[in-house]
Amino acid sequence: ELQSNAPLLYFWYAEVELANNSANDRESSSRGIHILSCLGSGTKYNPFKSQASSLLLLRAHQGFKEKLRTVWSSWVRGIINDQSVALICSAALFEELTTGWDVGIEVLNQAFSMVLPGYVSSVIDLLLENMGPLRQV
Repeated sequence: ELQSNAPLLYFWYAEVELANNSANDRESSSRGIHILSCLGSGTKYNPFKSQASSLLLLRAHQGFKEKLRTVWSSWVRGIINDQSVALICSAALFEELTTGWDVGIEVLNQAFSMVLPGYVSSVIDLLLENMGPLRQV
């Protein structure tokens, strides 16, 4: 069961490290990246010693892409659980920390479009209909 909860544990641990960020402390960010890199790359977690290497970051990026494809294929079949959500949140946070917030947001957008495609477009249509009178003001 511990293995199945790994995405949750890694995500929470990374969040705790980032929350300990005082005055934009780079070490907290580096610790968070290290934790998420281990999850993404599938390597065994080792305590933080230094910044993640370029090779580890590359492996983590690729690993998250593969893991997300697996998650999204299960979501299409209606299998959504805490571990898959934590994995998506971890991938988004990793991308935000290493590449930029816009890439992290794109991971979340892809996930939402998988689960709520009809709902999202309905909400947008409803908003546009109700904004009609406001646009004329």
